[in-house]
Amino acid sequence: MSHITFEREDQRAFWVHCELALFQSQVHLWEELDSKKADDNSRREFGLAEALNTYSSEYLVRWLANRKNLICADWTKIWHYVAEAAPFEGRLFEIGLQWLYFMQAEGLDLSEAKSVVYVMLQQARYSKGNPADLGSFLSDELSNNLPTVFGLLRPTSLFEALLTFLGSHGEADDVLKIARVYR
Repeated sequence: MSHITFEREDQRAFWVHCELALFQSQVHLWEELDSKKADDNSRREFGLAEALNTYSSEYLVRWLANRKNLICADWTKIWHYVAEAAPFEGRLFEIGLQWLYFMQAEGLDLSEAKSVVYVMLQQARYSKGNPADLGSFLSDELSNNLPTVFGLLRPTSLFEALLTFLGSHGEADDVLKIARVYR
């Protein structure tokens, strides 16, 4: 199939490598799911038993910033809820960046966090945080793990915003390394 789609051998080899990596990650995912204990990582176990609208934005921002809550299964939902309820809350950018660092440290896939990354790219314009930190993180993460790029191709506006952001705030060599994959 790759010889029909791609002209060059290096493109075909990269595509085959990515397909194999995707297949292996799916097998690994199912192995982890089968071996998981019935850990309750719901927000109820992390002190949020009531509906989110019963908590103030300040309380939820502090909850999101608490490092022990980063493993909560509903963390991204709560982060998006606060981002929607308080769109100009500048601390959310820094909190989201800390969560991305946590995701990286835990070996989790960046494409799983693409909804947070998408909002953070928009927040970078008015946040008091340093967009270069996010740019450096993303360019490093994507250039060192090129198959992750495929998880960020959709929606198209995310990929365009990502490349535009990386062009302004990322590491030039890393951005070029990512771009070389698509020539």
